[in-house]
Amino acid sequence: MVISHRRGRKNLGAVILPSLFTALILMLIFNSGVNYHNNSVVLSKKEKIDLTGQVSERNGVVDNEVKIMTYNIGDSGWDPTWKDVVKEENPDILVCIETGDWDNNDNEELESYTSHFNDHFYREDPYESRCVQGVDYSSGGSAVLSRFPITYFEQVSVVKLDDGSSYDMMHSFMHCAVEINNMEIHLLGVHLKAMSGYWNEWQREWEMEGIINFMDGLGDVPIMLLGDLNCYSPEDEDMPEPEEGLGYGPMTMIVQPGDSYYGQYSSEVHYFTDVYRYLNPDNYGFTYGHKNPDFISRIDFIIINSVLEDRLISSTAGDTPSADTGSDHYSVDVIMDMLDLIDPVLDLSLFDLTPIKADHGENLTFRIGIANSTGDRPQNINVHLEYWFDSGPHVNLSLNGTRSYSRTVLIPKDRDKLYYRFSINSQGENWVNTDMRSIELGLEAEDNNTDENNIGNPDQEIGRGLILRIGIISSLMCLVIVIALVKYLKGSRS
Repeated sequence: MVISHRRGRKNLGAVILPSLFTALILMLIFNSGVNYHNNSVVLSKKEKIDLTGQVSERNGVVDNEVKIMTYNIGDSGWDPTWKDVVKEENPDILVCIETGDWDNNDNEELESYTSHFNDHFYREDPYESRCVQGVDYSSGGSAVLSRFPITYFEQVSVVKLDDGSSYDMMHSFMHCAVEINNMEIHLLGVHLKAMSGYWNEWQREWEMEGIINFMDGLGDVPIMLLGDLNCYSPEDEDMPEPEEGLGYGPMTMIVQPGDSYYGQYSSEVHYFTDVYRYLNPDNYGFTYGHKNPDFISRIDFIIINSVLEDRLISSTAGDTPSADTGSDHYSVDVIMDMLDLIDPVLDLSLFDLTPIKADHGENLTFRIGIANSTGDRPQNINVHLEYWFDSGPHVNLSLNGTRSYSRTVLIPKDRDKLYYRFSINSQGENWVNTDMRSIELGLEAEDNNTDENNIGNPDQEIGRGLILRIGIISSLMCLVIVIALVKYLKGSRS
């Protein structure tokens, strides 16, 4: 009996160890997949989701920082060294002022400069570009070159003043929208009336009054105003004033809404920040007069509204080797962190828990589980359902829930197939749609998810399918061990 017992232990090891090895291999196989459930969708912050639910690469951003620059290139860039300044700065978005000749001959110069910079920055995403049209002189006009999609462009020649009257701009300004990380940033390329004297100052003030009203009309959206404003800022009161007085009115309307006089023309919607002065409180930051010290001043600005204020990193003016030769103006730039401009819905894990089959005359519950990247319950989520039978009309419903969102509908008896998709919105303006899915009708309802707990445990991230995989692996291991024990018992009996 002793010998038989020892032989039995030896046989047990010979059977169990290979079996456990097999189970380990099966575990690795089941753990190697990226998608753990056919209906699982995991979205990360580094991916951009279009409205069809497809994932595409995000281009044009390095380390989540975006460089935006404005540059009055002087008489449509008659001095070619302005291009050297752009090459030294390497902006992601460039707003040029005084581009009046760029639209000639079907935008010949605009396209030529765009191709020139794309050839130079061949390792970067290419620029696309637009410019103001119909400009009669080289010192007018504005243009934008952007490595991000330009989703909208218009030129504005007439603005509305506070009394409702219309006012003609001396230089039509450019308004465009650029899409960065699934959010649209509105850019205004502005060139206010030049020259000193009371009449010119009044014209600049009327122009800025109208521009502020225009920006108020855009609503509470990200806005940047860039360009040559031909005036001084009240926040530069310690800066020596040049011989040619240009006045402080337009910038006072922008940055000092509490001013006793100009405050009445300030925005009723936005709070604006002068980017360079905010980031460089102790530097003069001259942008004009380096070729004639009698006129040295800061008259070129980048202005942002409060939506963008907490994204500022740094700002410089005229700090490249070619700055003194390229134009009679210095360029002004800002570097911003655009990472958290991504709509929060893109940082969610989604798990479709809707059954894949349904019976006629029965209730069907549409259900989707949602969690953020840490597995916690997301806040301020809106979920909508769109469904339709066969080729019939589409029905749109809102879903209720906190971690699992659901809505129940009755399946009619004369339909063959049901189609549906979810739309999710998290605090932002953009909705993301899941892929369209279908449900077979007329068959016994069967839930496509074998374990209800995969959305019920707050310590696990929805969409990972963790419990489902553990259940499958545990069942396989138990089966292997049972087979091994049966073989062992048969061997011991013999």
